[in-house]
Amino acid sequence: MTAPGFFSRSLALLLSLTAAFLSAQGFTETEGEGDSGSAEYQDADYQDGGDFGFDDGASGPDGEGFGFDDGASGGGGFGFSGGGASGISAGFGGELTGELLMYTDVAGGNDFFGNRYWANTIKGKLNFSVSAPSVDGFVGLKLNFPGELLRDPLVLDEAYFRLTLRDFEAQLGFCKLTWGKADSLGPLDIINPLDYSDLTDMTDLIGMKIARPMLRLTYRFGDFTKIEGLYIPWFRAYKLDLGGRWRPAQLAEFGSQLSTLESLLALYGGGVYINGDPFSSAPAGNPLSFYYDRVDEFDHPQGGLRFTTTLGSTDLGVQYYTGYFSRPSVSGKLWFDVAPLPPPPVVPKVAFDYGYNRFHQIGFDYARVLGGFNLRAEAGMNLTGDFSGNDAAVENPAFVWSLGFDRDLVWGINLNIQGTGSVILMYDRIQNTLAEKLVQAAQTGTAQPGVMDCESGKDPSSTRITAQISKRLLRDELEIKCTALWGIEDRDFLIIPAVVWTRGDLSLEGSAGIFGGDRGGELGQYTDNTFIKAALTWKF
Repeated sequence: MTAPGFFSRSLALLLSLTAAFLSAQGFTETEGEGDSGSAEYQDADYQDGGDFGFDDGASGPDGEGFGFDDGASGGGGFGFSGGGASGISAGFGGELTGELLMYTDVAGGNDFFGNRYWANTIKGKLNFSVSAPSVDGFVGLKLNFPGELLRDPLVLDEAYFRLTLRDFEAQLGFCKLTWGKADSLGPLDIINPLDYSDLTDMTDLIGMKIARPMLRLTYRFGDFTKIEGLYIPWFRAYKLDLGGRWRPAQLAEFGSQLSTLESLLALYGGGVYINGDPFSSAPAGNPLSFYYDRVDEFDHPQGGLRFTTTLGSTDLGVQYYTGYFSRPSVSGKLWFDVAPLPPPPVVPKVAFDYGYNRFHQIGFDYARVLGGFNLRAEAGMNLTGDFSGNDAAVENPAFVWSLGFDRDLVWGINLNIQGTGSVILMYDRIQNTLAEKLVQAAQTGTAQPGVMDCESGKDPSSTRITAQISKRLLRDELEIKCTALWGIEDRDFLIIPAVVWTRGDLSLEGSAGIFGGDRGGELGQYTDNTFIKAALTWKF
């Protein structure tokens, strides 16, 4: 969702409501000390949510993410408050970042002075907030200049209104939420899809999350117990790079395989189809990307319920969610038509279905401090429509889990480790006989149908270990840290060393992203994208 369309309408609505409140309650503009950081205008549960990894103090009990936050995202800013007892205030703040990025595969044709390396040299955030008794609103924008978003340099990041009446709260708009207790991206944090189109900032899970239109209702029972309901009117998949250096290898490889298969079947008068359309009608060299764009958003509702409470020193949560997997699935089937003018006697045809499976998740999370260790655990079941395990177009049910801890070691060194994984149920019923039946038909003339399950080629389990070790120096102005991700079954890794110096509203960071391991893994496929980055950020 970009600025010219939705942003203009959202901001106009926010300002009109603000003006109505100001005129009705006698607002007078004065200079104040308003803190324009996200802690002022974001939902309390969300602002405590972690990022893509491990938080160093900003995360609350629901904190989680795939990455590692270094503190609250607040900063200095400008505030205005109303006079008298009206209690109306408005805030404006944000940050600007100048960034230099260099990939190490210079010999691969991308020299340092190419456009790719100067893309998104200047990035930033603009945040507008307004609050009055029982109601508040927020609009957050992302700035990108120059780069792939040059046509839309302002991109809507979040925009919502919230009404609070004693223990009841209603929130409506484009929001980012965090569910679960994991301190890096956990299996229960499934509300917002992620932006995987650029993996040079994987330590910022909140930044990677894509805000979704939603209605969120919350009721609190005292200070430590609440229940919330969530409704999302339509679906959005992960954002992928469909043609650049971060394009998933599966897209490129499968597109090439489809082209080869189309040429082979054409010799026998057959063909390949994707979602019912002839493969020949898809853009050359980019067939699946074409269908990914077509199903990126469609009108299928999602929603869920979550209950959280605290018993003594233990935080507990239970949730139910129904929605769609944000990663696409591809299944295939082979059949033979009788040729109108033999030979050949039959015509082979292969159809691939490309789409997103609905699932229902029942999950449980747990967190407490035990023996100096901050323990966190999550467990859940992803239930799909394939309870027999042999529906090629539907993913099998799976058990998902997360287990982690953090602890302060000696000399102020902090260690944070988390394991996350999934186990496919009825794995032995997953089949892929498509290639076998094609070869059989070519060699013996026996025409038998074949099938390719959407999970064929997957391991029965998937496990990833995420760890961070960090140390602060010079009165916490200097932080040295190293983050590592290790895919056990994929045999790949990502290492992110970083040094961050912060003084006041300025911070200077030097970091790198080192991808390696098996090139067939989710991380290892980006071995050629290892990068070095320097960034200067000013928060205002």
